Amino acid sequence: MKLASINGKSIDKQFYWHIAFYILASIVLLLLIINSTKVGITGDEFIDGANGKYALKYYTEGDTTFANYSQIEELKIPFHQKYYGVGYEIIPAVFLKYFHLSPAQEYPFRHLLCALFGFLFFLFTALTAKRLSDWRAGTIALLLISLTPVVFGLSFLATKDIPFAAGFAIANYAFISIFQHLPKFRIIDIIFAIIGIGMAVSIRIGGMLLALYLVVIFIFYLIFNKPTRQLVFSNQNHLILKSLGIGTGIVFFGCLLGLSFYPNFFYEGPFNHIHNALTLVSKFPQRIPMLWEGKPIDSLNLPDNYLIKSFLYTIPLFIFASLILFLVNGVKIWKKYDRAAIIYIVFTILLPIITILKSKSNIYNGWRHETFIYSGIIILASIGLLETWNWFAEKEWGKWWNIAFPIILVGVLSPTFIWMVRNNKFCYSYYNSLVANPYLKYDIDYFETAQTVCLDWLLKNELSDNHDKCLIGCKNYNAVKYYKTLELSTDSVFQTSYKGFAESDCDYSILSIQFLTKKYIKNFFPPKGTIHVEYVDGNPICAVVKRNKLDSKGIKLVREGKFAEGMQLLDSAYQFDPNNFGIWFWMGYGYYQTGKYEQSITFMDKTLAFDPNEDQLRIGNEYKGLSLHALKRYKEAIPALQTAERMSKDANEQSFIRANIGLAYYNEKDYANAIPYLQACLNQYPQLNGALQECIALKK
Repeated sequence: MKLASINGKSIDKQFYWHIAFYILASIVLLLLIINSTKVGITGDEFIDGANGKYALKYYTEGDTTFANYSQIEELKIPFHQKYYGVGYEIIPAVFLKYFHLSPAQEYPFRHLLCALFGFLFFLFTALTAKRLSDWRAGTIALLLISLTPVVFGLSFLATKDIPFAAGFAIANYAFISIFQHLPKFRIIDIIFAIIGIGMAVSIRIGGMLLALYLVVIFIFYLIFNKPTRQLVFSNQNHLILKSLGIGTGIVFFGCLLGLSFYPNFFYEGPFNHIHNALTLVSKFPQRIPMLWEGKPIDSLNLPDNYLIKSFLYTIPLFIFASLILFLVNGVKIWKKYDRAAIIYIVFTILLPIITILKSKSNIYNGWRHETFIYSGIIILASIGLLETWNWFAEKEWGKWWNIAFPIILVGVLSPTFIWMVRNNKFCYSYYNSLVANPYLKYDIDYFETAQTVCLDWLLKNELSDNHDKCLIGCKNYNAVKYYKTLELSTDSVFQTSYKGFAESDCDYSILSIQFLTKKYIKNFFPPKGTIHVEYVDGNPICAVVKRNKLDSKGIKLVREGKFAEGMQLLDSAYQFDPNNFGIWFWMGYGYYQTGKYEQSITFMDKTLAFDPNEDQLRIGNEYKGLSLHALKRYKEAIPALQTAERMSKDANEQSFIRANIGLAYYNEKDYANAIPYLQACLNQYPQLNGALQECIALKK
């Protein structure tokens, strides 16, 4: 939008804001580059990186491995990976192959490259705001999007979402610019439109949505922009035919450019590939484990309000306030701004959200897959702030307001900026103040990046050159894969679960809170022996634990039947850390085997009350019941043994448990209930026939 009046003074102001915009852009780019060196590695990066490498092999050697990734089971690449484009992933593959990038340099390069795409997303979002208003709006938009921690953090890691969003931002900028410059068609706008569509399509087939967007914005300009309508329907320039021809060309070449980054497009055939890819988008089959509102859940069973709440909790509140200001200034904006462009921006926000909610698409881990709509949110927010600034500037004290407003804005944005500086490695983990204790209730899948951050710390600060002599257990497999890329001489890093880390025979454990429930996080994290912790907003999310191995050695001995030696070690492990829940079950089992039934019951109760797996639930009830039986507390033993019997799938074990249930009823003189249990196990335990006959006689 052009200024209503242009004089020397206003030109100077716009000039200074123009300069400020590019200074801010340079600072944002520098911060993105610097921060890209600090973040960890996601599990997806190994899969995505392999996809890019196999795609390159197809293009250069005709290798068709990508068509059936089950051939390389060790990478665990999902079958649907071939339906993702490699517009981003092929770039690191090219650098690895032709520019001799080392495996250890691959992931820093990936993060830097993703940060550059993130900068394009930020830049074209801001340039679109500028195109709709002026350089002040552009500067505000660049500031707002850069200070959205989730988006800033994803700009190093989300190698699908960020390039995809950048493609949308570039295309939307170009679309608006094309229609604002009619009847001329600028070559630069056409090129940007093709590049934007091509970039988005090259990542996900959903980028073809931009073809619809181009049609929609054309319709909006015909309806809401009178000069455009008059130009298009003027026979003088045949503009409507020219518009349709250029629009068709943009869509064709943009989609063709994007689809060329799908090896499967050529291998499976264009129509089959597009059909199957679109089907995958609408019915994404993968089940992703998550923590939501304090409860373990998966992506196929999310509540209907999941997406809305994710937006509500993780976008800074000043963005919502700015959107409210946009609505407050709605009448003024309707009269003053390019209506067609504003309605189009609103459309690009609402259509995807409504479609997702209506179709109940498989979304997960926040709204990162919807990052591409955030550009429109920022544009509207920046216009809302700018028009509020302008409204106050028109008052008598407007001169002072022009000085005060930037200061107030900086003051409002500063807490978020400080939060981002403090948590620079994990910006994507941001939650606003609308939700209390978020890190006990929610997770984001990129918490796993803390694993490799902790592994780097351990190798550099604790082990130095002796890492090959140590065993390191990590909760997430991405750290194991990362270790191999460092080209260290032995396989010293292996995967172990958080629940099972007490059993792992390692010198150090790296444990994250990803997928842990509130009970684990609040009561048991970080564990005793922790020597380094990574925090988000003061909350521990990953820990390096130096192991004394009392637990793992004791468990090993108990498993081998060496109960006296094993229990001595487990008692010491318990004295060292009573909260080491991984040893409770084994202590209960060991105490039973050594005849200490009261202690066995105590530890089996601790196991059963915490978070037992299916085996622990079955065996825990069995040995609790047997201990109670040995203590002649038959009435208490019966329900525990019945639970174990229901869960058992082994015929011999079932007979043993039934025998003990029958004897418990017999000793309680409940002969009617004892009879069926004793009869059920009589073939295996014929010595119980006497008790059975006695029960039958006494029952009569």
